Amino acid sequence: MTGRPVGGGVSNPRVDDTVALGEVGLGGELRQVVGTERRLREAVRLGYSRAVVPAGTVTAVEGVELIRVGNLAEAAAAVGLLSAN
Repeated sequence: MTGRPVGGGVSNPRVDDTVALGEVGLGGELRQVVGTERRLREAVRLGYSRAVVPAGTVTAVEGVELIRVGNLAEAAAAVGLLSAN
């Protein structure tokens, strides 16, 4: 990860329809949280169609696309807030 701010130089992030779930570790890694399925169902009810979740998440909920990532940099890149390099 570089020292530039998240979102710097990005013209078209995709975050309006996206929710993120997980616990952030000190090293930026994402961990699963309790109640993921319930939280995803609520996100769908609120109109979200994509969810950034920790890589180990196996729960699937109809109506939401899961984007599995391992850390914050991958999460930011997945929604267009940070380049993937």
